[in-house]
Amino acid sequence: MVSLKSLFWNSSKNSGPKYAKLMFERFGNLPLLSRLMINRYGHWDIPLSPFRHIRHISYRGQRSNELITFLGCNPDIESIDAYVWSQSIDNDQSGSISWLFSSLPTGTYSTVKTLKIGGQMLCELYPYEIPKFIPHLRHLESLTTLINVPDVLWDGLQEYGICLVSLSYHMPTLALLSYLSSYTGLRELSLNILVGPTTDNLHIASLLPIVISSNSSSLTTVHIEPRYSGAWCLDHPMLDALALCRGLKSLHVCADETRVRVEENNAIDRILQAFMSSWPNLWDLQINAVSRSYGYDADDPVRTTASQIHRRILALHFAPLPPERPRLHVSSNFATYAVKIHDRKNNIYTFEMQDLDYHGDKES
Repeated sequence: MVSLKSLFWNSSKNSGPKYAKLMFERFGNLPLLSRLMINRYGHWDIPLSPFRHIRHISYRGQRSNELITFLGCNPDIESIDAYVWSQSIDNDQSGSISWLFSSLPTGTYSTVKTLKIGGQMLCELYPYEIPKFIPHLRHLESLTTLINVPDVLWDGLQEYGICLVSLSYHMPTLALLSYLSSYTGLRELSLNILVGPTTDNLHIASLLPIVISSNSSSLTTVHIEPRYSGAWCLDHPMLDALALCRGLKSLHVCADETRVRVEENNAIDRILQAFMSSWPNLWDLQINAVSRSYGYDADDPVRTTASQIHRRILALHFAPLPPERPRLHVSSNFATYAVKIHDRKNNIYTFEMQDLDYHGDKES
C-alpha cells in the first residue's frame, strides 16, 4: 500500500463503517497518495482530515464540514473538482464559491491551479467577495463552471495578470472576451451559450474571432455551442479565425439555417475543407444544428439544417483523406463517424458509423 497514489471512496448510506476513521488515518499517511475521489451520497461526514499529501480532490456530495476542514489543512491543493448540494431536498439554501476557501487561516491563500465547481451549494459568487476571492486564484490555470460569475471577476483576473489556459463557461460577456483577448496562451475554450440572441450578443460575438485569432498559436480545443440560432453560430469570420489555429485537436461548432442554406461558399463546406487541409492534428470535429431556432415555432428548420449538415459530412466518405491522421471522428446531430486508416502507404481507410441518434419519423 505504500505505493498507492489514488483513492476512490463511494458512499451511499447514512453512516460509515466503524473502521472508516482508522482506515482513513492509515491511508492519510501514505507518502505517495496524492489523488482523492469521494462520492458521498449519505448523511455522514467522511473523515478527510487525516489526509496530508493530497494535491487533487474530486468531491460529489452534500455540504460537509469535513471537506472545508480538509481544504483548510491542505493549502497546497492543486486541483479541486467539487459538486456540492444541499443537505435537504426541501432546502433552497445556496452557497458561494468562496465557501471552499473559508477555513484557510487569515493571510493564507490557495495554490489551486484547476477549479471545477457546481451544485446548489456552489452556485453564487458576489461582487463584494471578489477582492478576497482573487488572491486564492493567483495560480489558477483552468476554470470550469456553470455558475454566473460577475464581470468584476474577469476584470480582477486581468488586473492581477492571472491567465487561464483552459476555460469552460456558459455566459460570455464583453468583460470575459476582453479578458481573454488581453493575453496569449489560451489552449482550451468551451462556451456553451444558453440564451437567445440579443443586441449585446451580436456585439459580443463579433469579438470572438479576435479572441481565437490572438490565441491561434496555442489553441487545441475550441467548443462554441449556442442553443439558439444567431450570432454565435458558425460563420465565415469565425472560420477565418479558426483556420489560423493549426494546432486544433477538437472543434465543436453549431450552425443554423441561415449559414447552411447558402449553396455557394457554404460555411459547412468550408469547415470540412479546412478539416482536410488546415488542421493536421484535428481528430474530433462536431457540427450540430442549433437545438432551438430562435423565432421559429416548429422544429422543421432544425431538422432541415441538421439533415444538410449530415449530408455534407457523408460526402467525406468519397474524399481522399490525409494518410498522416492517426484517427478521425466526425459528428452531427444524427450520427458519429470514425475514420480508421488501414494502409497509410496506399491511403486505404474505412468510414464507419459509431453512433446513430433517432430523431423520429419524417412524417411525425
